[in-house]
Amino acid sequence: MSKTVWIWGPDNLVSALASPLAYPTKRLASTNDLLSIEPDDWVMEATIGPKALKRQRLKALADAKVSAPVLSQSVTVSLREQTRWVPTLNLTGFDPLLWGAGGHVQTVVTSHESQDITMWERLWPDRKWVVTGDAVGLVYARSLASIINEAAAFLAQGVPGPEIDLGTRLGLNYPGGPVRWAEDWGWDTVQFILEALAEVYGDRYRPHPWIRQQTGQTFFDNGVT
Repeated sequence: MSKTVWIWGPDNLVSALASPLAYPTKRLASTNDLLSIEPDDWVMEATIGPKALKRQRLKALADAKVSAPVLSQSVTVSLREQTRWVPTLNLTGFDPLLWGAGGHVQTVVTSHESQDITMWERLWPDRKWVVTGDAVGLVYARSLASIINEAAAFLAQGVPGPEIDLGTRLGLNYPGGPVRWAEDWGWDTVQFILEALAEVYGDRYRPHPWIRQQTGQTFFDNGVT
C-alpha cells in the first residue's frame, strides 16, 4: 500500500503543503479520520492558532494511538513543550509557512541529536533539509513576523499597503513585501505568531494593536503584486 501524507491545518496551508509532495495526500477533516492513519503513513500537523487548539489536536493524535511520524508546526509552540504534552508521539518540528513559500532550504527541529530526518527528505526530495534550534518562531516566521509588525505601524498611520511593499522591495531588495506576506498568511496567523514570540522574548514582539482589527482585510486587488 502506498504511503499517504495526512495534513491537518487551515485551508490555505493544506493546499500549499500538499502541492510539492512526492506522495499522495489526504486532509484530516475531523478526529474520525485519525483511525484511518496507517503506521507507515506520515502526518503534517500545521495548526497555527490558540495554544489550546494545538494541544488538543496533538492529544487527539496520541489518544488515537497514531504511530506514524508527525511533522508538527513549531512556530508558535516549541517542540520541547509539545513533547511534554504528548510524549508518545514521534514528533519533528517544522515551519509550515516556510514550506508554503517554497523555500529551497527547509528547517526542522528534532527531539534528540540522533533523530533521523531522512524520512522527511523523501517527502520533498529537491529541497535541502537543515536541523535548526528549538526556538519559538524558528527562523523564517520569526523574521517575517517582526517585519510585518513594523509595517502595521505604518498602515495604522494611513500609508497604503502597496506603497509599503514597493518601498520594501526597492529599498531593501526583498523578494516581497510585508503586507502581501501578511495577507498570504492571514492577519490572524500573524497575530498568533507575534503573541507566541512576545510570550517568550518580550514586548518587542507584541503585536501592534492595528493587527487585531484586520481579520479578512485586504490591501491588494486579486492578481496584483
